[in-house]
Amino acid sequence: MEDFSSITDHPETFIGPSSIQGNGLFAAKDFKTNETILDYSYLKYKLYTLPWDKLTQKQKDINWYIPINEKFCMTFDVPCKFNFLNHSRTPNCDWHIDSLLIKANKPIKKGEELFIDYRVEVRPNRAGFPAWI
Repeated sequence: MEDFSSITDHPETFIGPSSIQGNGLFAAKDFKTNETILDYSYLKYKLYTLPWDKLTQKQKDINWYIPINEKFCMTFDVPCKFNFLNHSRTPNCDWHIDSLLIKANKPIKKGEELFIDYRVEVRPNRAGFPAWI
């Protein structure tokens, strides 16, 4: 297993082998619905907006992006636990873009893998996002 000990942000979570792909992010404690799991407001100065088609393959591969809408995403150049959140169309966490928070959308048990829906918009057709999401 790879050593991720240098990534120490958010001690209430840990990185481990994912049930779906590579490594994932897991709850190190029980979380209640609407409880903040990850707070990335401190990264604001390192975040920047980029059109989807300008993302590098590395940024895509290691989840160094945050969807904003059909045309743009935010990305950053620092490793953090956010990079290990995997995608699910039935996630247990929600991304709150305006406040840069990830919150539980239902009770989450210690040891459970954490997922967000990379397709942030609420439209039912989800049209316009890149095919790889």
